[in-house]
Amino acid sequence: PLSLSALVQHLRRQLQKGQTAIQAMGVSVAAVVDHRTGYVKVGENIGWRDVPLGAALADAFGLPVAVDGDAFCGAWAEAQLGAGRDEDHFLYIAIGTGIGHALVLNRAVWHGQHGAANVFGHLKVAYDGPTGPTSPPCYCGGVGCVCQYASGKGLARLGDEYQAGLRGEDVITYFQQGAVWANTALQAANTQLAHAISHAYNLLDLECTIIGGGAASAVFPDFVQLHRDIEMCVYPAVRPVRLKHAALGSDDVLIGIWSCVCTGSNRLEQ
Repeated sequence: PLSLSALVQHLRRQLQKGQTAIQAMGVSVAAVVDHRTGYVKVGENIGWRDVPLGAALADAFGLPVAVDGDAFCGAWAEAQLGAGRDEDHFLYIAIGTGIGHALVLNRAVWHGQHGAANVFGHLKVAYDGPTGPTSPPCYCGGVGCVCQYASGKGLARLGDEYQAGLRGEDVITYFQQGAVWANTALQAANTQLAHAISHAYNLLDLECTIIGGGAASAVFPDFVQLHRDIEMCVYPAVRPVRLKHAALGSDDVLIGIWSCVCTGSNRLEQ
């Protein structure tokens, strides 16, 4: 975390120029975190493993520090101020480089026994794929994870089957331009995402699913296809299936950790 420390020092100097007193720090991180101590267990997308982030920042700056997973922070913000403010039990999904999630149950964020109840992207939706030279195993080591289809990296992988070197956003651009192959790729991504979401509905009989994250847009995921495919997979009594766009955009993860700092808590709960 040396580069992070340097960035925080820079921000602190900038704030001090404005005579703003810093009383606490909050970090929202794409990783599995022990939110009680701020210890980062693993964050494959950022290359971190066993990083005592909270303790390192507290020692460096002499301030209280709150650290939590970004999906937990986003879910908390949406529950308090966003699309989940009128919901008691919902699934929050953050689609970005990978796919994270958080469950809000009885208006409290569920972290799980090991702080790892945020790895929606590693639900298995295709046990026989993708495999092959252009489709290596998921970064978790598994095969058939939903993030291999419906995350930013997943869209890029699907696009690579038709044109090498594409990013996830490129696939969406080609779709908007009418490319048939891009439409096929996005349909596959939507279908696998729907399969994964349906498992949550069947397990927990949720009120709704809220979808946000940097790779989510008005184009992807397609809520019409998503709703249809989820209903095909969900037990008939689990109705209605409701989908919502995150109301706070990419700011929800910052708002969530800011709530921890302001309340003097090191975890997201009521």
